[in-house]
Amino acid sequence: MRATEHRDAATLHAARAAELARLSDALGAGQREKLDDPATGLWFRSLDEERQAAAHLVEAAALKTEFEERCGALAPAQIVVSPLQRSSIGWLRKPDGIVVLLPTDAGPPERLLEELRCHRAWMRLGEAVADKCPLELPGIDLVAYGDRTGISVEITLTDPALVAELQRRTEYVLATKQHPH
Repeated sequence: MRATEHRDAATLHAARAAELARLSDALGAGQREKLDDPATGLWFRSLDEERQAAAHLVEAAALKTEFEERCGALAPAQIVVSPLQRSSIGWLRKPDGIVVLLPTDAGPPERLLEELRCHRAWMRLGEAVADKCPLELPGIDLVAYGDRTGISVEITLTDPALVAELQRRTEYVLATKQHPH
């Protein structure tokens, strides 16, 4: 889930918790004893909803912290547009993913990886449109290689069921140079 989705879920859980607590409080003492047992009771369900809301807020905060740690020194233009979009000159499919080809002036491989990981962290905040960027897929692995002839970034997945989607997204983003925000 993205940070925005975690915050939305937390809001829903908090609203449910408040409603369940209100209903529990509205019950008379006799009814509360009958209807408020630990397995099914309104009050206990309210506490569970509160716990779920808190857990979603913790997850959203963790994603924000990851973004701040990965992107702190980068300019906004480096964050919202991945170096693959800015500089790619081609790509090759491979059985477990895709290789993106870049010119040497795209930067050293280590910096490219930092920017790609930052871009991914930014997307996980919920700023980008879902289902477009290949870096948003779960379980990706990034490796960059470079020498005086060029740079390549390998994006691979351990889940073979997602490889075709990874390739489709990568080819779309690189061919159109579009990453809807």
